Amino acid sequence: MAEERKLEGWLLKQGEGAFGKGYKKRWFSQTGTCLYYYKQRSDSENAGFINLAEAISCHATEGAKGKFQFQINTPRRIWHLEAETEDAMHYWVEGIKAEFAKIKEQDESGASMDRRSVRLETSENRIRDLEARETILKKGLGLACRKLGVSVDQVLSEVEGGGSAASQLASEVTQELGEGASSSSASSPKKAEADAKESGESGGGGGGKKDKRFKAKVLYDYTAQQDYEMTIHTGEVIMVLSKHGNGWWLGASAEGKQGYFPGSYCEPVASS
Repeated sequence: MAEERKLEGWLLKQGEGAFGKGYKKRWFSQTGTCLYYYKQRSDSENAGFINLAEAISCHATEGAKGKFQFQINTPRRIWHLEAETEDAMHYWVEGIKAEFAKIKEQDESGASMDRRSVRLETSENRIRDLEARETILKKGLGLACRKLGVSVDQVLSEVEGGGSAASQLASEVTQELGEGASSSSASSPKKAEADAKESGESGGGGGGKKDKRFKAKVLYDYTAQQDYEMTIHTGEVIMVLSKHGNGWWLGASAEGKQGYFPGSYCEPVASS
């Protein structure tokens, strides 16, 4: 049985953050689906690692003349690396792509624990987002029912039954809330303050929790690979609804489409 090739060698790695944009020489060595890097080849403790099981792509980049650079794209971070020669760069890019193919094959056969772990984490993120959305909708429904003087159970019963009263009720809610907004300027200061507080407590802003949503500009194209993901394009501005520790963000496009995409592919837009 042929021995599996292990990727290893010296690379220049770009630092992360405002004070880490320079390149530093690091020894990279593969163990399983991870590329560990060390300050010295003889070091027993690594300085970090790149998890290829969660990586999206790897490709050469156009650097300055005489620079043989490539990048590994993961949801958490875009890793910028540089090899000493063109042959060395091809060795890394082709080797990493071969690892991607191997991981995919293992994933399809159900043998890849790393990929299953990534999928499980993604599923947990989706559940948390759905639960948060459900909480907001429940608060909104409660606020609408109080304004109309009806019970939540009555509304749910009409909706689940599919009766015509459900559509009528939705129309009444829209009209009632619209009239309330248009007449708010004529309300007393105390009344306006009370309404704002009530709206804030229901997840609608005002005196409630700070809105954690923000806009982000897309730096790299990403094509959705799952039905719950969202395709994004360079230059597009996305409304980010939530961020997760594994690097995936939930966002909404200008057309109203929602889905997950790698957060490392975007940068927050400074609020004006």
